[in-house]
Amino acid sequence: FVMHMLVFLQNYPDHFSTNRFCPLCCCSHHPRSTSIYNNISGHKINTTPKKFRKPRAFIKDAEDFYAAMRLLDERKKIGFGAIKKGRAKWKYQCAEFVNNFYDYRHHLMETDTKNWLKYIPPFDGIGSIINKIGKRHILFISTTRDHKSVRFLLKKYGIKMKEENILSGSQGTDKIKHMEHIANICKVRVNDIIFIDDILDQVIKANRIGVRVILSSWGFSNMKQKNEAKKLGIPLANIKNLFSIVGSVAKAEYFD
Repeated sequence: FVMHMLVFLQNYPDHFSTNRFCPLCCCSHHPRSTSIYNNISGHKINTTPKKFRKPRAFIKDAEDFYAAMRLLDERKKIGFGAIKKGRAKWKYQCAEFVNNFYDYRHHLMETDTKNWLKYIPPFDGIGSIINKIGKRHILFISTTRDHKSVRFLLKKYGIKMKEENILSGSQGTDKIKHMEHIANICKVRVNDIIFIDDILDQVIKANRIGVRVILSSWGFSNMKQKNEAKKLGIPLANIKNLFSIVGSVAKAEYFD
């Protein structure tokens, strides 16, 4: 059973104001992150939580942030395809943004820990649900976050996870490869794996190779993506029904 890091730790409050931002837990609308973008692009953009909420549904990792901000800056339409093309077009700028992005995140982790953690508490009730699921399934984390941040957060929140069961951005941001790695070390087929994520593109790609998938409703996926998931027959879970949805998906017959 594989869970995206968001399931545990990305709980962005709805009470953001224009002068109080998530300090680079993963959001690109933090003033420092905007400053990094401006320095690299040579442009001047001012993103706010409200302005960035819509494109956030299409962002999978830190490189996507730069591409999305650049598209916002140029007032172009944002989607999975547009971001992918943007990453290719602004390859070196994306790489530079990522390096600066993580340098500053780690700086905040080490020098302003209390304030940083305040903005990324676990979702209410998710801890007990995860522990309950963990009694029946082997748990893994698949995330595009850097390994240092993942270990730091798990430790701070007292969440126990075997080191080898954490697949982070340090091991690559391709979650298909994460799934294949899990199948290999566990000696199972990919369709024995259940993967939950809030990014529809990630869920669809995993499903294409045979992984059983669930789209989480408490993350960044928007209503259009949730409706698309339903049309594709992809289960949609919230925190309250997660345990039962996982049970149903695990029991369902799967044909290659």
